[in-house]
Amino acid sequence: MSLFARLLGLPDEVVLRIIALVMAETLAAGSILTEAAGLAIKPDVRRWWKLDDTFLDLLRDRAAINALLTEVAGKAVADANVSESGKVQKKIIQDCLNGEGRERTDGFVPRYMTFPIGHYDPNKTLEIARACEGINALFT
Repeated sequence: MSLFARLLGLPDEVVLRIIALVMAETLAAGSILTEAAGLAIKPDVRRWWKLDDTFLDLLRDRAAINALLTEVAGKAVADANVSESGKVQKKIIQDCLNGEGRERTDGFVPRYMTFPIGHYDPNKTLEIARACEGINALFT
């Protein structure tokens, strides 16, 4: 009850921020409900998320790595490095995102972090992406 009373005393914009945080913390990542909320709310992921070393360390799929490289550095760079190891390609991605020796790419968000969720390899489509295809039309 005291929490409710405290919320009543806050400005609407603060309450809305708290509600958004609670919703984000309680929705199951990768669920159709999370995707539906994202489609309805249309969050600007670029404001709160940045591709970092941890994301790249977890990325193992060569096709996805090369597709990310294409988006970050351009097709010519990706094509020139297609036979390089994932480690080399990830380093180029990091260099572009940090502006180290390459043109800086700002505000990049991978397709996995968009609404509707995307993928990089049609043969390895995320199950949640398949499920979202059925609800996308409800939010356009």
